[in-house]
Amino acid sequence: MAFIRDIEYFLPDLILTNKDLKKEKPEWNLDELAKHTGVYQRHIAKKEESSLDLGFEAVKKLLDQYPQLSHQVDALIFCTQTPLQFMPSNSCLLHEKLNLSQNVACFDINHACSGFIYSLWLANALIASGQSHEIFIVTADTYSKIINPNDRATRSLFGDGAAVTWVSSKGGFLKIENIVVKTSGKDHRSFILPEPTSYIQMDGVGVLSFVNHVVAPDLIQFISHLKIKKEEVDFYLFHQASLLALNTLVTKLELNPKLVPNNLEDKGNLVSASIPILLKDMSSQIKSGNKIVMSGFGVGMSWGHVFLVGT
Repeated sequence: MAFIRDIEYFLPDLILTNKDLKKEKPEWNLDELAKHTGVYQRHIAKKEESSLDLGFEAVKKLLDQYPQLSHQVDALIFCTQTPLQFMPSNSCLLHEKLNLSQNVACFDINHACSGFIYSLWLANALIASGQSHEIFIVTADTYSKIINPNDRATRSLFGDGAAVTWVSSKGGFLKIENIVVKTSGKDHRSFILPEPTSYIQMDGVGVLSFVNHVVAPDLIQFISHLKIKKEEVDFYLFHQASLLALNTLVTKLELNPKLVPNNLEDKGNLVSASIPILLKDMSSQIKSGNKIVMSGFGVGMSWGHVFLVGT
């Protein structure tokens, strides 16, 4: 049985507001765009800041609270699409920076907005198999480095940031009850990076169609398999894709918008870090017995859902 024990996150100091973008790109209608994205500012990594740096800072914040953890962690999963370098992996480089034991298993996964759910799926399986007991999931990206500065859609939407989620076999504030991950490779063209030195190419209409016609129906099916009514769920934590995407899910699932929190306004779309950061931001509201459904979706195209219960 796996639990989420705690979460910490780190955001770069540099903040790019819509007013800043308007000064640079006066031809962009940022006010109208914000109605669809929900984003009014985002944190941007400096030129010398990498996803590894952001992840390291997040883990440091966690270890400041739990110093003993550096000797107890036995697996480290680093989810990123913007690693410092092709090899070795960010997880191995972070292992060195944290001076962890040689007994710690380290590996990266190359997923984006579904990455946190996929990482939880892996951590849950490692704990269920008895192979691991204390796991760090580090989700970090610096999408600003692979965004065309002249692409209004992506530049206004994405921010940079990192989170670390401590998954434990020994208890926590949320118990993982059910988790599924899925893939539709035939839809991969909706969001691609053709070459390492190129820019992201996002088909916004295609992504929204994927959310509407694939993710939403599958989420309805997932909830039905839990044998609970959607009204019994206390919080729905979705990947912070955009306000338009969140509203699409609210409409398709006929949800109370008050049960679907978002932090897009001051953080933007933080890729694989979006869900754990949102969860950390509203963790004080979670009570024992609360039912939570999380869903992440994006590049691949891939998606996954998790059902958790407050302990």
